[in-house]
Amino acid sequence: MESFQALTCVILLYVAERNPLLSFVLKFMNKLIAEWDYSAQEICHLLLGLLLVEKSCVVISVDCRPKENYTRGIDLAVDEL
Repeated sequence: MESFQALTCVILLYVAERNPLLSFVLKFMNKLIAEWDYSAQEICHLLLGLLLVEKSCVVISVDCRPKENYTRGIDLAVDEL
């Protein structure tokens, strides 16, 4: 991965003149997110189809839209999770 200094030099060439600080921060964050260094362990897990994370919690999605827009209702007092 590039050093932050080298990354900054490249990004500064493309910063918008109208709002330079915002432009720089957005481009810098996008560059950091777009480039990802994979570890050897992570690559092995991906190639073998193994989970990278094991969790013990249960995730429940909650629909916070108005009641008339619900796609499915659930009564937590009655329904099993």
